[in-house]
Amino acid sequence: MNVEGYEVTDDQVKSAKEVFKHFDKKGQERISTNDLGPAFGELKLQLKGDKLKDWADMVDSEATGFIDLEGFLYLYGKKLKDDQDYKDLKEAFRVLDKNKTGEIDTADLKWLMSKIADKDTTEDDIDDMIREVDTDGSGAVDFEEFYKLMTSE
Repeated sequence: MNVEGYEVTDDQVKSAKEVFKHFDKKGQERISTNDLGPAFGELKLQLKGDKLKDWADMVDSEATGFIDLEGFLYLYGKKLKDDQDYKDLKEAFRVLDKNKTGEIDTADLKWLMSKIADKDTTEDDIDDMIREVDTDGSGAVDFEEFYKLMTSE
C-alpha cells in the first residue's frame, strides 16, 4: 500500500487491520474518531492534540464521528511517512550541524536550500524563507526551526 509516496509494508497493513478490528467492537467496519489516538498507541505511534483532531476530520469529512478501515489505513500510512520524514530531517540536521552546537548556520542553510530548491526559487525567496524561521535573527537555525522550514508546518 502506498500513501503519499510512502510504501507501507504488508506486515504493517496486517497489524493496522488487526488493531482496527480490535477497536471495531460491534463489527460495523468503522471505529470512533475518539479511538484513533488509542489505536495508534497500540501501533506504537503517537498522534496527539490538534493534529489528532485534524487528521480525524480529514477522513471523517461528513463529521459522523467514525472512520472506516480505508481512512484508518490512510492515516496510518500518513503517520508512518511523517515519522520517517522526521527521522530523515533529524539525520540531515545532524549532518549539517558541523560544530555539534544544535544549530545550523543560516549561510550553510542557504547553500543547501539553493541546491534543493526548484529552479523558480530565487535567492530572495530563500532569504525570506530563512528569515521566517530565524525569528530571533541569530544567524543560526535550531532543529525546530529547520523542521518548520523544510515541512512548511
